[in-house]
Amino acid sequence: MQPEKYVAEMKTPELAGPMDFRKTISQFTTGVVVISYTQVDGTVAGATVNSFTSVSLNPASVLFLMKPGRTQEAIDRNRVFGASILAESQTEHSSHFAGRTCDELNPQFCVHNKIPTLQDSLAWFECRLESSFRLHDHMLYVANVICCGINGEDKLDRIRPLTFYKSNYRKLAIVE
Repeated sequence: MQPEKYVAEMKTPELAGPMDFRKTISQFTTGVVVISYTQVDGTVAGATVNSFTSVSLNPASVLFLMKPGRTQEAIDRNRVFGASILAESQTEHSSHFAGRTCDELNPQFCVHNKIPTLQDSLAWFECRLESSFRLHDHMLYVANVICCGINGEDKLDRIRPLTFYKSNYRKLAIVE
């Protein structure tokens, strides 16, 4: 059968069920990022995401997705946010900003230019919102990177990113 004929004869398939999709997509390893922002009262807050990626090198830009809530409201209001790529030693930070608050954890933020990012993260970005829109039950954000950097660049051979695979935190190993 020729490809054009096969496409024409296909019936519209049903969509994958949420549990099948979750099980399958969990086979894809992601990094873990905390999106940070300044609240109206001046305090810094954040939210964990694992759907963070680069869009373009010129202009430098990133995108991420998250469910609507306080973070969405703050980003829409401020039009800027920080993004911190977590190191493998920061699982507590990831859980804390995902809503599983750890009372013993006292996250420290720093400002490299104008926007707070997590201190001791592997890398950081200060971003200005370019566009956003609702996509199903999530918000998709595209932002230009104002400035960015790597924390502990001299230690990169010893510091690794926190990863998420099969619904669990994982550590990377170097394959020789």
